[in-house]
Amino acid sequence: MSSDFRRLTVAEVAKKRAEGWRPWVLDVRAPAEALIVKFPWADRLIPHTEVAARLVEIPKDREILVHCKLGGRSAMACAVLAQAGYNAVNLEGGIVGWAKEIDPSMPTY
Repeated sequence: MSSDFRRLTVAEVAKKRAEGWRPWVLDVRAPAEALIVKFPWADRLIPHTEVAARLVEIPKDREILVHCKLGGRSAMACAVLAQAGYNAVNLEGGIVGWAKEIDPSMPTY
């Protein structure tokens, strides 16, 4: 697996967002997971197993922040994106890490 992508913790992403960083946000969880909790600032949901087949839906001219539940599936998706020439950034800890460290009002599962 390629590791030609950046990894940022939830704290780093929260800080960068507070400073105005606005990457294109890709949720690679299953649709049922997004029904439980999702980022209001996510741009698209594409399950990680479909990312390679749906690259045309992802802009190449922006940084792509990829997230899943904990960070594993998003890392796999980031590797696919990096190999295809995208500027991919993995959200380490995923949406659960965000809920625990940044926004405790968000449900976890």
